[in-house]
Amino acid sequence: MRRGIAYREQGGASRDRPPELLQRVLMGRAFSYSKEGDRVMGRRDFGTVKAENSNYPGLREFLAWYQV
Repeated sequence: MRRGIAYREQGGASRDRPPELLQRVLMGRAFSYSKEGDRVMGRRDFGTVKAENSNYPGLREFLAWYQV
C-alpha cells in the first residue's frame, strides 16, 4: 500500500496510462481469474472493460461463454 501511495505522490497513477492498455490488462487478468476458478473476480474485470468499451474485441463472445 505504501508503494502505491508513494507512486501516486510522485505523479504516477493508472489514469495516466492509455485506456486501451488498461483494458488489455484487465482482460488478461480476467482470463487468469477464470482459469484459476475465481469466476467472481473474472466477471468483475470483464464488467469493467464492458463499461469502458463494450466493443472490445472478443468481449461479447467471452461474456456469452462465461454466462454458461
